[in-house]
Amino acid sequence: MGEFIIPTLDDVFAVLGAGGHRPILLYIDKGSKAPNFPGWQNTTYELTQQPAYRQNLRRYANTGVLLGQEENLCTVDCDTENFFAEFFHLNGAFASTLISQGEKGGQFWFYPQGSRPTQIHKLWCARDSRLALGVDPQKIDPKTGLAHIGEWRAEGGQSLIRGVHPCGCNYKWLRSVVPIAFAFESILWPGALSSLGDATNAIARHNRSARRPKTIS
Repeated sequence: MGEFIIPTLDDVFAVLGAGGHRPILLYIDKGSKAPNFPGWQNTTYELTQQPAYRQNLRRYANTGVLLGQEENLCTVDCDTENFFAEFFHLNGAFASTLISQGEKGGQFWFYPQGSRPTQIHKLWCARDSRLALGVDPQKIDPKTGLAHIGEWRAEGGQSLIRGVHPCGCNYKWLRSVVPIAFAFESILWPGALSSLGDATNAIARHNRSARRPKTIS
C-alpha cells in the first residue's frame, strides 16, 4: 500500500473533523484498546469540547472513536491479512478511504449510506478457510469451530484510531485520507464468511448479491 504514517491527535482532528464532521473521541491508556472511564458509550461531542476533556485527549497516548449514532462513522475491522486483502480486492472504492492498522490486518473507516446494521456484528468463517490464516487461536469458537476474523463496528462500539497497540507497535494509517461515504448495500463480502447464530445475519443477507465476483474460500 505504499507509505504509511503514525498519526498524531492533530491528524485525527484534521481527518475526522473534515467537512463539518463532529467525531466523538475517547481517551484511552497506552497499550489498551478500550476506555476505562464509566459511561464512555454515552460521551457526547459537546463533552469532548470541554477544556478538561481535551486535556485528557492530549495526555493519554491512545485515542478511540465512538462509532455510529448521529456521526454515522462505522468500520469494517479485519483481523487477518487474508481477510483484509480479500475485502480490499472486492471493494476497490475503499482504496480511497481512511485505513488504519494495529498489529496486522486493517480497519476500513467510512460513512455508510442507506440502511445498515446498527450494532456490532462479529464476522466468522471456517477455521480452515484462507481468510482465517493467522487468526488468534483464542478466536476459534470451541462449539462451532468457526474463526472470528473481524467485525462490523457501529453503535455500541468504538475503535482505536491512534496510539500504541497491546503488542507494543504503533497504530498506523495505511491511507491517511478522509473517510468516504459509501452505500452499505453495495459492499461485497467474501463468500467464505459464515454466520454464528444471529450474529451476522444482518450482514449475511448482503453476501448473496449476484454481483459478487469470485472470492477466496
